[in-house]
Amino acid sequence: MNGSIITPLEFVNAVSPAPDSVYFGGDGNHWSVQLFWTSRVFIESDSLGTLTLAVNCAASGGDFSPLHFDSVGTDLMDIITDDGLVAINYSPAQWLQILRFDDVAGVKPQKTLGFGNAFGATDNYDAAYDIIYVTPPPSEINVWFVLDDPEHPAIRALSRDVRDTIPVNTWVVANTEDNPLYVHWNPDLFSDGLYLLNGHQDMRADTDYVAEPGETLVITWSLPEWESAEITLYRGWNLVSIPVENPSGSPESIFPGIFFGPLGYDAETRSFYLADHIESGRGYWVFSLSETQLPLIGLPVHHYEKRVYPGWNLMGATIDTVSLDETAVSEGSVISAFEYSPSTAGYYPSSILVPGKGYWMWISGSGILMVPAE
Repeated sequence: MNGSIITPLEFVNAVSPAPDSVYFGGDGNHWSVQLFWTSRVFIESDSLGTLTLAVNCAASGGDFSPLHFDSVGTDLMDIITDDGLVAINYSPAQWLQILRFDDVAGVKPQKTLGFGNAFGATDNYDAAYDIIYVTPPPSEINVWFVLDDPEHPAIRALSRDVRDTIPVNTWVVANTEDNPLYVHWNPDLFSDGLYLLNGHQDMRADTDYVAEPGETLVITWSLPEWESAEITLYRGWNLVSIPVENPSGSPESIFPGIFFGPLGYDAETRSFYLADHIESGRGYWVFSLSETQLPLIGLPVHHYEKRVYPGWNLMGATIDTVSLDETAVSEGSVISAFEYSPSTAGYYPSSILVPGKGYWMWISGSGILMVPAE
């Protein structure tokens, strides 16, 4: 199990006749249960017992832990076991996020907007939470949250827009600037859930975005229904990706018990880094001491868009197998893609992107990679 997410508290025996003694103990990711009888007994039971678990208070919705049976030993008895999964449900709290807008040309001063969720707020204008937007002079950045409130039709723009805590919530940022804007935020200020910018960028995984002149931004917050998936790790280095958008993105939750990693790659600086948040669409290096199946939960990713740079980029796959010919780059193209084979420790050219695998992609220009192209 993943000891950073859950901790066993108690095992209650359900076998009849009851064993003469029971041992239950362990630490971290490895625990054991041992039942002892001083004489041979005849047992008929559908279950061994029940296990009570404590959830780490720092865990958030979307975190999960596998329950994997490493080994089961018995004398003269057949036992059937199935590995399990413990998923942490959403428990959203109130939150307030600050969007900061910088003029890429460096002419205008920074502008900030605030948005969030509160238990007493609504999706309309709330005097206790929202701030009406005042149009600035031409020398300042002009961006605002769009409001459509039938009860207050005169209020159409907000500089702070706080909504209720019932998903799905959507915020629309209007932008009248003639220059690109560098938009950035602090992911730690978000609560549970999935936060998407323009339908594809995970705001809990990223910290910034470059808005084109006049581009409207759409931010959605949701508590999506999870689906399960699985990726395979082999002994040694593995080049992998996750085919689901996991709301927590926790490396400890997604890759429990690995020996080293996950390592991401920054194509702009051409350097590796130890990833502290796992996002779909990116590739990661993971070192495993043994072959294992890793269960995943999250929102299936059928399409992604990620910024890429000239040269090598470490990218991922979607939940569907996609041909390389179905991909596109906004300014450039995908020249080639290579997958890694743990069995031979070598690279092989690939014409398709397979769920769960990561790829080195050679990109001819800087832009947005779309997999698949829409």
